[in-house]
Amino acid sequence: MRTRRALVPLLAATAAVGGVAALPAPVRAETTTGSVHSAPGGRIAFIAEREEGNPDLFVMDDAGDRPIRLVGDGDKGVSAESHPSFSPDGTRMVFGSDREGTNDIWAINLDGTGLTRLTSGDLPSIEPTFSPDGTRIAFTGLRAGNADIYVMDADGRNRRQVTTADGTDYRPAWSPDGSRIAFTSLRDSNADVYIVDATGGIETRLTETLAFDTEPAFSPDGRRIAFSSTRGGSGDIWTMNIDGGNLRQLTSNAGFDMAPAYSPDGSRIVFESDCDGDDELYVLGLDSNRTTKLTINNHADVQAAWGVAGPLTPVPASGAAREPAPPSAAGVRGVVDGVHAAIPSPDCFPSVGPPTGGLLPAFGSARWSGGTLPVGGMPGRIGRGM
Repeated sequence: MRTRRALVPLLAATAAVGGVAALPAPVRAETTTGSVHSAPGGRIAFIAEREEGNPDLFVMDDAGDRPIRLVGDGDKGVSAESHPSFSPDGTRMVFGSDREGTNDIWAINLDGTGLTRLTSGDLPSIEPTFSPDGTRIAFTGLRAGNADIYVMDADGRNRRQVTTADGTDYRPAWSPDGSRIAFTSLRDSNADVYIVDATGGIETRLTETLAFDTEPAFSPDGRRIAFSSTRGGSGDIWTMNIDGGNLRQLTSNAGFDMAPAYSPDGSRIVFESDCDGDDELYVLGLDSNRTTKLTINNHADVQAAWGVAGPLTPVPASGAAREPAPPSAAGVRGVVDGVHAAIPSPDCFPSVGPPTGGLLPAFGSARWSGGTLPVGGMPGRIGRGM
């Protein structure tokens, strides 16, 4: 089953106006205890629709091994999880979920304990991301039909609005020093990447084309920003300097490559692509220019986040099993000791040619708790709002 997912909620619903409510008591996650495990290269969290098309939160080693469902309902279809982000020490995650009937920000420890609701439904909230020092969370909030970037403390208190312009602002990304936030905006009826001080103020536009430029991610050294763009004729991964200059195209194929995230050491980028017909996760080595496929199944694997390997490893939730390895397929992926073995993907990712032209974004509709919203996405990538 081929699943599409949406990129951003647009202007079509009115959020309740009010202050931040008291934090709810922590709720136990649908997981058991964790154990100590070493993952030297880090871990990758992602959203997967492995059962009945329901989006759950998974974590795996960055080699694509041992995927574990950390949060989710499996085939119960009760809630939809989205947009995970690791804490700097790799021990905690924040993510979006509608498990209480409204789109809110939640947090959980990597050992499956301490599932806590951080926002209370008065401001529909998605796309959380930890600040580099772990003390703050940036996220997208919707009030009076307008999406903006917000920042709050890591415990959900002291919410502050960062962007205020008319138009949809979404997909925040922290600079490594925590002083600035890059984001995507549709304020000029076209998706472009902007940057603003984390405390608010003047917003600087970094891209300005007829293409769809979105999903920025800072490199760990703070010198480059990776992003998704249609400026090359399809959805591809690009990078640029933090002032918008020195553009470089990293991927080129007939599919759509999206949602880049740097490895903790900055040597690789994980992203999602439908180049083989399904939404799967890939890793690109920036020095080797070698692309490796991490996941393969008949469901969507999207919205990857890359974090350091903390001391706790999640284990399957009650009643959930580790994702089985697929049958060995020559030229696609092998199986080693019963777990996934990532392999190069030269057919999907040939050498990159010069950029040509650009495409305008397509629009569809998707679920946002409390109503149905128009959704902007890469052309041909319209589906459930996650």
